[in-house]
Amino acid sequence: MALNLADYRGSALPKRTFGRLLLIFICYAVPITIFAKIATEVREKDVIHGDARVLLWLHSIATPFLNQLALLATTLGEPIAVVAVTFVTAGILANRQRRRAAVFVLFGVGGSAVINMMIKFLLHRPRPDLWTPLVTETGYSFPSGHAMASSALAFSLMALFWSTRWRWLVVALGSIYMIAVGWSRLYLGVHFPSDVLAGWCVSFVWVLIVRAAVSRVGK
Repeated sequence: MALNLADYRGSALPKRTFGRLLLIFICYAVPITIFAKIATEVREKDVIHGDARVLLWLHSIATPFLNQLALLATTLGEPIAVVAVTFVTAGILANRQRRRAAVFVLFGVGGSAVINMMIKFLLHRPRPDLWTPLVTETGYSFPSGHAMASSALAFSLMALFWSTRWRWLVVALGSIYMIAVGWSRLYLGVHFPSDVLAGWCVSFVWVLIVRAAVSRVGK
């Protein structure tokens, strides 16, 4: 029996719905693909193209001023700083009876830390050893914990303010914050660019997942 396409016109997805589905697919598929590609090369001990070159270039333009700027930026991405901002934000939200939003922030940032530790334990990537860094770091390199923590916080705040008039201000400030922290880790020579990029990708997807999960739970 021949199919009559006219029978399906009424059930076709509206263009707006299709656009949203496509956007959701891209938001998940692109960062997951990037992370998977990098993680595969890290697991196979491959040299990732551009990693060392970017670090050496950053080191070649080092100045005393940039040294201090990098140290300040990396301090803002330290776990204690991110945890403090996270709990203060969650506390304010809970006090305003926005418990679901508070849970979202806590799980968005806290969950990224757990995922970071799991991935580091599984892949065991050593840190760069191209020069003597200004800071001493222990543990594995992939993915960057500072990059994941700062971006998870930034992405969570962006999601919280997305439906408000402060949307683009928060997006701008959050982007500057996470990029500054990521740059500082490269400038200081304690992470590869692929560590930072992978950390951003994981945090972005994780925050999306938590946001979707929490939005289905009642207040």
